[in-house]
Amino acid sequence: MSEEKAGASFFGAILQNALHKDLDAAIAEQLALVESDPANPKPYCALGTFFQMQGRLEDAALMFRRALELDPDFALAHQYLGQLLVSRGDLEAAWHHAREGARCGNRVLLNLLTRHDK
Repeated sequence: MSEEKAGASFFGAILQNALHKDLDAAIAEQLALVESDPANPKPYCALGTFFQMQGRLEDAALMFRRALELDPDFALAHQYLGQLLVSRGDLEAAWHHAREGARCGNRVLLNLLTRHDK
């Protein structure tokens, strides 16, 4: 299974869980994971997604960036941060994360930006 598919599957399960539970409870669950394993980038990325769902865009960006500090090759975090940056109009930074994501095996954002640029 490619890193892109594995990452999507992992986060798909987390999002499904969040949709079936209270979002605040899902956030609390991820915060507990951060507390128990602060070097794991995955809960930071999940928190970024949840904060984005709540409209907490600054907090979301911070979480995606923290995930990337811990693992600069975390392709899904590059994708999600890049998508957030697109929504904020920071295309230069979004392109950077699209290229980094592609380098790490996730071309989703690069493909979207390339199609949009045409």
